[in-house]
Amino acid sequence: MTYQPVRDYHEFVRRVKEYHDEFSPCDSMTYCYVYRKIHLEKKWPTETKEGVHLILVAYLKHWGRMQRWLGRVNENELLAEVQGTIEKNLKEITRLESANIRSDLMSEMGSVQELFNQFCGIKLRVKSKNGSQDWTLGPTSTGKLLHMLLPQLCIIWDREVVREKWKLGDTSGDYATYLQKKREELEVILKGRTVRDIEVEHKEYLESLGFTGAYEPITKMLDEVNY
Repeated sequence: MTYQPVRDYHEFVRRVKEYHDEFSPCDSMTYCYVYRKIHLEKKWPTETKEGVHLILVAYLKHWGRMQRWLGRVNENELLAEVQGTIEKNLKEITRLESANIRSDLMSEMGSVQELFNQFCGIKLRVKSKNGSQDWTLGPTSTGKLLHMLLPQLCIIWDREVVREKWKLGDTSGDYATYLQKKREELEVILKGRTVRDIEVEHKEYLESLGFTGAYEPITKMLDEVNY
């Protein structure tokens, strides 16, 4: 099966709602909690130990369903490696926080790809039945991590839902192609609307489901229509 791009705003809204009908409310609650603490309340900035822990444990391992293999990595080692990479690239991450997928993607694509390579290449020791193996953080975890670090610019992806359907590999170049295609899809969706209008309308929808104070950026919705 190949991915069928969204054809208009009404189809976009329908597919987003279908996503929320299909998946557990706990998924939305966890995502919105992490997003709110880091980006709205700014209680735990991404470079702090608390912020990194929230992203890795609540968001990546549990919401992102990466527990199946990240759970086999020493948590302190994982936290240290990811936090170290964030600190190493903090100036660039901070600069990109104001960038968005619609206006800035093309000019910032090189920076996004470099960050992708930095995180994707993080080396980890993973426990197995035969002892331990050397793994890297990998493309799926990296895409999810970049989305939470730069939620106005980067979009979640994975192998089954995105890369297989879009006929993409797992390199930074493939991730760049994916973001470009999603940006094109966004232009079709907008058609006289603003991103802010759509995000506010979606916030009202989430609150109608009982998620008081919940907020999802347009890039999260662009992921939801993949399902």
